Amino acid sequence: MKRGAAGGTGLFLLCILFASCGTYLPSPDDLSRYAKARSVYAEGRFQEAAALLLPLKAFPQALTLRGKALYFQGQLEEAGEALARARKLRPSSFEAGLYLARLKSEQGDNEGARELVEELLADDSENIRALRYASELAFLQEKPEDGFAFLERAAGTGGEFAMVFLDRARLRWIRGDGKGALEDLEKAALLAGEEGLLGRAVAGLQKTIKENER
Repeated sequence: MKRGAAGGTGLFLLCILFASCGTYLPSPDDLSRYAKARSVYAEGRFQEAAALLLPLKAFPQALTLRGKALYFQGQLEEAGEALARARKLRPSSFEAGLYLARLKSEQGDNEGARELVEELLADDSENIRALRYASELAFLQEKPEDGFAFLERAAGTGGEFAMVFLDRARLRWIRGDGKGALEDLEKAALLAGEEGLLGRAVAGLQKTIKENER
């Protein structure tokens, strides 16, 4: 299939997807701009991605991506405006809600962040990303038992086990439980394998803890 035909087919399928989801139906030009912005965003060119998405003010997914791009650029006020608008247009948007919670926390509003994460978990009680972030917030608010409880829930979801065990190992080590941390790291190592960033992170923490436990 020629490149142009493939691109046209992709845009056609996206149109069908948006229509079937009952959401805002962007024009082919909007979809083309959004697809380009996603590619630019994936390369870490956040400012460029945000600029590409600026005209798409009624397109929830584009607003969410723009909010994330601005967030990673440190432009928190503009990011918050984009994410809040995305949530207003599409209240069920998990991604917009999660990044809006992160933004609130960075601005010092941990309580507002917690309320948003609770909303996300009310919609999807087993969402591993929301559970991990809820745990992070609990520790920021000096509620370690709540933090561990969220990680326990995350570990039982069938999701990204390795990351959950790595999170819990770090927290256990910080609290002085080296033995418990190593037990979690053994589980993480089995799931993550030896290759890749996650495997190396697990192995590095194992080495550090063992050296300090001697």
